[in-house]
Amino acid sequence: WDRKITQVKEKFGGLRFYTDNTTDGMDKIISKYEILSYETCEMCGEKGKLRTDLAWHSTLCDEHYEESKS
Repeated sequence: WDRKITQVKEKFGGLRFYTDNTTDGMDKIISKYEILSYETCEMCGEKGKLRTDLAWHSTLCDEHYEESKS
């Protein structure tokens, strides 16, 4: 790996990954996992979905969604 990672963050409930000098192949891989992040609970890694009715947009499974509402 000879790239510089400039940012990794969560934004609007999904993963954002930024690096310098990517190739088309790298861009496809990054895009794939950014999309998958909207289907993966950010607390436990199980199947989840984007929840927009909380104070902060989050991707959560049903269990963690219910805990977040309390």
